[in-house]
Amino acid sequence: MNSQELKARIDKNKEKLIQKVNLIDKKKKQISKREKLVFPEDSFDKTWNKCQIEDLENGIKKLVNETIPQLEETIKKQELQLQKKQNQEQIISEQPSVLKDLAEQLNEKLIKTNIKHRETLQKEYEEKGYKDFCKKYDWKTYNSLRETDCEIEKRVKKDVEHLILDLIYRVTKITGKITDYSHVRLTYPCVLNGYVVGESGVCEIESIIAGGWNIQKEHYRVLVKRIKIKE
Repeated sequence: MNSQELKARIDKNKEKLIQKVNLIDKKKKQISKREKLVFPEDSFDKTWNKCQIEDLENGIKKLVNETIPQLEETIKKQELQLQKKQNQEQIISEQPSVLKDLAEQLNEKLIKTNIKHRETLQKEYEEKGYKDFCKKYDWKTYNSLRETDCEIEKRVKKDVEHLILDLIYRVTKITGKITDYSHVRLTYPCVLNGYVVGESGVCEIESIIAGGWNIQKEHYRVLVKRIKIKE
């Protein structure tokens, strides 16, 4: 979910909140109106009116003690998520070209790898059958057999975005504000190596691609560590 979609949800919940607050006023007016009604003692109408007033009062209590606080808490959490998401989107938009190229290569490579992995699992499922396949693999793996190419592409895109963000966070934790990416090199397929210079230090970046043999899915890791550059 991007920041625009999240903001739309917040706006919708804020509208709901206004509606609930207005509903309290509406119920109070209904109570006030019913309290002015006069009925004969011990009549059904008097008893019924009293029940209606109690029902309206209980409705107000639920709105005040449960519904409205829950909505306010939801909005508060969503606003924090929105702020975090906007920060992430800004970081992604400002990332250097070398990281944009890395994301593009990773998307292309990991989509192909995941589709191939799914096809390998499907073939094994056909050979083993449901019972033996489930003895070897967990439920998550079994469900991945039904994952479409479109679903894989969407999942990989999200995973790659998180990987790039995580890399930037880990690097800046060492370097502070980054001042120079020029010593980082990207070689196909998806290998990012070099060092990044920042206001607080220098960080070495080393890429590792593991797996890819037989049934194991290929996976990608980027290691970072503080280093000193000889002047």
